Amino acid sequence: MSFALPAMTPVVKKICIINLVVFGVQLLLGFGGGAARELFTGAFAISPALWKEWFPLVPVWQLLSYGFLHSYGDIFHIIMNLLMLYFLGTMVEALVGGRRFLVFYLLAVVIAVFAQQMLELA
Repeated sequence: MSFALPAMTPVVKKICIINLVVFGVQLLLGFGGGAARELFTGAFAISPALWKEWFPLVPVWQLLSYGFLHSYGDIFHIIMNLLMLYFLGTMVEALVGGRRFLVFYLLAVVIAVFAQQMLELA
């Protein structure tokens, strides 16, 4: 019997890299001062107030970009997210293929936005 980690699939690898890059940008902006970090987070985190203000030209990119933001300075948060993505995402991508997995992943992010907003409205 041997123990081996699964090989990282291409789409999971790209999603992990994007998450790490965005987390690194958040960290760098946090060290540079609160205003830059707040501007970055305000532009890419989901913001119902901004949607109301900009209607009908709403910032639709926030539906996806929010899924790549992580709690500032919470290294445990991103490590756990990336580990789960690595183990579960690799299995799912191997079963359904890269394109279907990417659609599934991005659809899950959008559904999570709506679920979070419904909870906040309740």
